[in-house]
Amino acid sequence: MQKPRPSEVFDFPQKDENGEPMGKVRIMTLKMEQHDEAKRKAHEKLKRKNFSNEDLSSPAISALYSDAVAKEVLAMCVVQVDGMENPDKGIIYSPIFRDADDVAQLSASEVLVLFSAYQLVQHKYGPWERMDPEDIDAWIKRLGVGGSGFPLLSMPLQDLVELTTALAVKICTVSSLLASHLSSLPPGFVSSLKSLITDIGSYGDLASSQDVAGGEKSQSILGIEDAISYAAVLKE
Repeated sequence: MQKPRPSEVFDFPQKDENGEPMGKVRIMTLKMEQHDEAKRKAHEKLKRKNFSNEDLSSPAISALYSDAVAKEVLAMCVVQVDGMENPDKGIIYSPIFRDADDVAQLSASEVLVLFSAYQLVQHKYGPWERMDPEDIDAWIKRLGVGGSGFPLLSMPLQDLVELTTALAVKICTVSSLLASHLSSLPPGFVSSLKSLITDIGSYGDLASSQDVAGGEKSQSILGIEDAISYAAVLKE
């Protein structure tokens, strides 16, 4: 019920001739009724193109529907960085896009980056259902056995960020433990382990379990901008 809704500021995913971001935008969380409105508008647009309900259930058209919903969401959540004070409604931010058709003028990669940013903001302010430690361990085993990044493509972005953070903590913890016991291990064993040890000394202390689990004061090891960049590469 917070007014204005929680939000974060991001670089707009276009660069000028000097390679610098062309500006910044504010991305706000949306209410459930706004999500429903985005779905309704997207459905109506596809129906006007003579797609039947049966068509909408096919994988190809379902992807079109998802894209249409994403554009409707962005039209509502992407606003100007600075707002105007309203005595009754608090700070009001003006939308960047008039409607989803304006969003459609962006490239596919630009839409992807903006929508990934929206997902992360929505996830940050919750509420949401986090992955259980057992689920994280199961994913790690699955990736190790499969030897491929393909399974990650089936994960929601929020879960992907959480899994990546958990992996980073596990790797750094194991590396720290191994490094502290190298002197007491047989030489042959040490030479085999050295390639597995990550130098984390220059990056500060490991995150606590509370940091990884989240909370008002928690900070993720994986920064939000890094996560968006990684998601964009992963989806290409």
